[in-house]
Amino acid sequence: MIISGSVANGFEPVRQVFAECKITQGGASFAAYVEGEKVVDLWGGEATPGVAWEEDTLSTAMSTTKGLAALCAQILSDRGELDIDAPVTRYWPEYGQAGKEATLVRHVLTHTAGLLCFTDPGALLDWEGNGWDDYDEIARRIAASPPAWEPGTRIGYHAFSIGWLLQELVRRITGDTIGAFFAREVAQPLELDTYIGTPDAAQRRMADLVPGAEPGAIARMLMRPVHREQTDPRTPLAQAGVLMHGSTFSDNLGFFNLPRTRSAELPAAGASTNGRNLARVYAMLAEGGALDGHRIVSRESIDLFRAPAARGRTMVWPQRGILGLLPAPMMRYALGYEGDFGETKKPWRFGPTAESFGHLGAGGQIGLADPERRVSVGFTRTQLADWKASTALIGALYACIPGAARSAAERS
Repeated sequence: MIISGSVANGFEPVRQVFAECKITQGGASFAAYVEGEKVVDLWGGEATPGVAWEEDTLSTAMSTTKGLAALCAQILSDRGELDIDAPVTRYWPEYGQAGKEATLVRHVLTHTAGLLCFTDPGALLDWEGNGWDDYDEIARRIAASPPAWEPGTRIGYHAFSIGWLLQELVRRITGDTIGAFFAREVAQPLELDTYIGTPDAAQRRMADLVPGAEPGAIARMLMRPVHREQTDPRTPLAQAGVLMHGSTFSDNLGFFNLPRTRSAELPAAGASTNGRNLARVYAMLAEGGALDGHRIVSRESIDLFRAPAARGRTMVWPQRGILGLLPAPMMRYALGYEGDFGETKKPWRFGPTAESFGHLGAGGQIGLADPERRVSVGFTRTQLADWKASTALIGALYACIPGAARSAAERS
């Protein structure tokens, strides 16, 4: 893979690790800020077959998008326009039906609301990109649908629906879509080339997602129960995956490469960005809410939104653990963000600082902020592989920062 870009003095090992990452298909970009200054900005590989990944290439961030949507909620909370402990019905009265009356905004942000999808999504949506931009109808159907569990009592990854829920809250409060709000309140002041709902001009610079390597025999065996769950509409896993027309989003990778999909606002999985832009938005959070003279949020809101806020054995992903025999994994969420939250067992996906936060995305993609070390990272990748590349890159970055090794040793 041909590597382009630059690193500041002392960060040369990061370039070497980027070159060694096994990105056999597609391309990737990695960037980092330290103390408000960009120290790494690298890219390489192919955007599409035979077309090189360029400096301004964008790609679909998948669930890393959720961190950007959380930031929109954080801004409104910081301004006193969104109370995280208020019922959703304060802002969206129609939501208070079918067993969802007691749902709090906090439940939405922590994947405990239980509204994994609306009833019969295939009546409105398909995997050809139709219906995904009908935000009024999506909101109407969500409001009328029952939750998979009593809100606030269980936890499970709301893979798509957290985006729809935050979309409607932002629309009800501001009158703007979440994509328009993000553009005005975040992207424009920070000069980001990042979109929730990507215009045609930017789509011409987009890289296509490509599938990961075929799993081996053991991996296929272990995944059989998950596949069964995905195709049973009664299960939380199938609902979270938007099971319709016989398949979920994980079976329809090409859906994310469609112009119609990219144009729609998918606040949970559809942002178009790259490592440089992700690192910049998280640099703002790592610097206490302001960057280059532009304040986006307060330090107090960062402390509120990055703190662990919910914990439990997940109902989703996979629902019942390996082969349905082991307990489902424990999941912890902040208010819309993810983190290692002081976990001592490696690998640390969010680096050695226990308080780092951000959001992961398929393919090992990540955006993170470390306010203690004043570090931020953005990594995007189009081959939806594992987390080894991003973990190695983050480790190499911190190894170049004086004092970071001590943080890792103390945490272990």
